[in-house]
Amino acid sequence: MATQENNIVGEICSKVTNDCQTMALTIKELPYQELLNIDYSVAAQFWGIPFTSVIGLWLFSKGLGAVINMFKGV
Repeated sequence: MATQENNIVGEICSKVTNDCQTMALTIKELPYQELLNIDYSVAAQFWGIPFTSVIGLWLFSKGLGAVINMFKGV
């Protein structure tokens, strides 16, 4: 496989018939996409709400486990 400027050339060969076919790919222009304007306050809310929920559920479960272990020990 040889690479030249914006050109890719390769071969596909069949093991059974030993027939080879050459193919070439030319890239005229690389796609460019501008970054979107990110509102970091909204992004923080999307991240913060699930994070706070997970921490809250973990603390609730930890407290509930402590109460259950207290009754188990009696």
